[in-house]
Amino acid sequence: PHETFHDDPLRVLRAIRFCVRLDFTLHGDIVAAAMSRRVHHSLHVKVSRERVGKELEGMLTGKHARPGRALQMIAELHLAGSVFAFPGSFPGDVGQVFGPVTGQILGVDYHGCCGQDGPEAVALAATHRARGWDESSAL
Repeated sequence: PHETFHDDPLRVLRAIRFCVRLDFTLHGDIVAAAMSRRVHHSLHVKVSRERVGKELEGMLTGKHARPGRALQMIAELHLAGSVFAFPGSFPGDVGQVFGPVTGQILGVDYHGCCGQDGPEAVALAATHRARGWDESSAL
């Protein structure tokens, strides 16, 4: 699964979507591959935000959607830093401006898998959220 997810990282999100909708349990090999930093980075750099958004929409809406379980799996697999990342938030991104995704998911502290962790990252993320809010409010 490592190579498959690296080649087509959107498959990680599809696996979560089907797992949640059909009430499956992910095999340990799939979990290990989904938690790999290489796969997280591939998801961030190879897949457009629009495609990630479509998969999220499929997880969170519809007849058999279980949004809480989908978000829980994203958090458990440490994928939030890739799924909800700002463009330019991964180390090595051209023009890296933002830090990793941090905060709370379902009441549990979360620090993105790549980049810095800790209070500095939380403060940086809060600054970026405020900047984004100001920019969107001005539109």
